[in-house]
This record gives sequence, structure tokens and C-alpha cells, in this order.
Amino acid sequence: MKILVSAAGSLDAFVGGGQVYVQNLARELHHRGRDLAIVCESAWEGGNLPFQVNWRWWNGLAVAGVSVNPAACSAGDRWSSLSRPLLDALHQVVDEVRPDLIHMNGMKPALTRVAIEKSIPHVITAHHGGIACPAGTLLRPDDTICDKPMDRRWCGSCYCRQLQSGTSIGKGLSAVPACVYRPLGMALNVLPNPTYAGRVMMYPWLVERAIAGKQSALVRAQRFIAPSSAIASVLIRSGAPEDRVVVVPHGIAPLKQAPLEPLVSRPVRFGYVGGTNRPKGVRILLQAFSRLPPGAAELQIVGSPQRTGESAYLEEALRPVAGRRNVILKGAVSHERMGEAMAGFDVLVLPTICLEVFGLVVLEAFSVGRPVIVTNCGGPAETVRHGVDGLVVPPNDCDALADAMRQLVAQPSRIGELAASIRPVRTLTQHVDDVEKVYRTL
Repeated sequence: MKILVSAAGSLDAFVGGGQVYVQNLARELHHRGRDLAIVCESAWEGGNLPFQVNWRWWNGLAVAGVSVNPAACSAGDRWSSLSRPLLDALHQVVDEVRPDLIHMNGMKPALTRVAIEKSIPHVITAHHGGIACPAGTLLRPDDTICDKPMDRRWCGSCYCRQLQSGTSIGKGLSAVPACVYRPLGMALNVLPNPTYAGRVMMYPWLVERAIAGKQSALVRAQRFIAPSSAIASVLIRSGAPEDRVVVVPHGIAPLKQAPLEPLVSRPVRFGYVGGTNRPKGVRILLQAFSRLPPGAAELQIVGSPQRTGESAYLEEALRPVAGRRNVILKGAVSHERMGEAMAGFDVLVLPTICLEVFGLVVLEAFSVGRPVIVTNCGGPAETVRHGVDGLVVPPNDCDALADAMRQLVAQPSRIGELAASIRPVRTLTQHVDDVEKVYRTL
């Protein structure tokens, strides 16, 4: 059986949870002797062609980097993720690879269409809320987690109110009726270079295009792998047939276990690993940490701004702890050095305020031997046993997070008790065993 695995973004340019998953999955399948190729998105390098497919090698595997000429497709096509150049590029990759099965972790709407057109069995793994949310996070403007199905009746309004352009513009756009924004969006979409105002006015229609693209995959794809029950519910309520959704929790290659250093006469070391952005709740973490007794704790932040606006967000979030030497910005750390970084923590804190699909970092911390504090926002809360191997607090609740951290500062022996109760983590081998069971059903 030859398998084509897709990734969202380059495997090297930005390594988040989704890329780490594809890397781990590909290595394990390759180790098992499976015939495997990878396709991922890559940056446009210029030229007049509508698309480019560049092959390279990664860890002994063939990787096709697909890039689309921005001038060759309209904004509406890009937002739908179903542009003709992208579909043609993926058709070319599939024709060259001739896979028996496609496992999608990126470019899901386009690859679903290609797989259906070519009658190729396929499965989608839902790595984040963006599979059912035009804004990408299932996070409302008031920082609460959305519990509605994806639908233009409220998604457009929600997205527009989250525009960086400002609250007043977002509110205005969200009030424009469909009978106005649809013809306006379609008219502006054919212009080669609409003005800034024109691009802003297109947003309600563009959100509709994004919803249409996502729903085309949700409704038509053959099978879905949900890493948690939380994202399985999101898939089903947004259109995926319930009998096509199977929950398969992630697994990892366990990191090297490290003993806790004695917690006598030293601060408790809290650690955070992940994106430094709003959905990950970094602001809530820093506010909660600022309320701890002076000198009683240290906070190490592993991660760095990656996308537009994240640097400004982090700078603002750091204000409550400005000048404190016990807040240490470690920057980005390679995945190969993650075990070493986590060994420097006593407790991992995952303060996510959006729906966290799984949280690989929780398993990684457990494998090192570190208890965790997580928010009740999806996958992590399904992994952590509250009061046994970690603590679970409400999302977006600075008081609750500060109280949980304060408890461990006041009773550092509790950290050792939680660490001693950590069970062996689910391994990558166990996970891929279950993934291959899904393959066989196809």
C-alpha cells in the first residue's frame, strides 16, 4: 500500500504541533517499511506558471512542495482553499505518486476533492479547530470557545469582529446583509488590485468562501481521525457524518525522563511551551504568575512569535511582569532539545483559551516526569487526571490559574506527589497501530 501524507506548511519553515505530528507519523510509517510520500505547502518563489511542484528528500522520504502563484487565482479561490492552480498541482502530485491511500493533515478541501475525483481512499486528521472555523481557533471575540456549528449566519459576523482593522470596522462589516456583501464581494473579486477599502469590504463574502471550502471536506470526506472527543464533537456538529468520525488519541516517542530536583530553598519552576499568541492564553499565564508571592516561583517561556501581530501581543502580555528576572524567555527550541528544556521545569502550564484538539506537549511533559496544569478546553483535559497527575482549571480564568499555581508554590511536596502518579504515556507506536487500523477500514 502506497500512502500520500499531506502537511500544512513546510516541514521545516514553521514547526508546530501539526508539523511535528506529520514528521512523527512519517518516520514511524517509514520505519515499518510502508511506501510513503509527503506533500506540503511551500512559499511561491516567483515565475509565470500558475503553480510549482518541487520535489526534495527529507529523512529518506520524497517530499513534494506545492506552491501557487498568487497572481493565478482570486482572493475568493484562495479563501476557499479550492483554487484551480492548487487543484491542478495536487492532481500532478497524485498522478506522480499514484497512492493507494491519502492521509490529509493539510490542504484538506483541495485534497478531498482530488481524492474523490480519482476514487482514492482517504482520511483526514483534525489537528486544530480551523477545520470548522473560518477564524481558525473556534474562539469568539470575547475569548470564549464557540459551541455552534460552522454557519455563515454567525461565522461571518464573528470573524469580522475579530479583524485587526479595529472593533468599529468589524462590527460594521458584521452588520452588512448577505444581499449586499455577496454581489459586492463577487464584483471586487474580479479586480486585479482592489483598494484597501475594497479588500476590507470583501471579508464577509470571503468568509463564506472559506466556509464553503471547509464544508466541502467535512461533508464529503471518507473518514476523519479525531485526536480527542472534543474535536470529534466539533466535526459532527459542523457536518461530518458521525459514522465517519473515529477518535484516535495521539502518541509520542517518549522523551528522556529526568528526576525532579529537590524543591527545598529554591523557587518552583513553572514552564510554558508553545505559541506566544492569544489563543494559547499567554496573557492569562503572565497575569496569573504576576500574582504569586515575590521570589517564590520562576516562569520559563519556550516559544517565540511566529506570525503577524504575535510580537506586539507578547510585548503587551509581558507588561505585568516587566523587569522581573524570574520570567525567562527561552525563545524557540528545536523538538530534539525539548526534553532538555522540559527537564528544567517542575510543572508545565498550558493556559490555552481556545479549543485545544489534543496537546502533544502534555504527553511530552508526562514522559519527562513533569505534572501539568491545563485548562478545561478540549484534549488536554481528557488526558490529565485532575488532582492525580496534574490540575485542570477553567479557560480564560486568571484567578483560577493563579490559585492552582499558588497551591503548588505553598506545598511544593505536592508537585512530587503529582509527578509520582504519572502513568506511562501513549506511544507513537500505539497511535500508528490504531491509525493503520483506520487505513484498513478504507
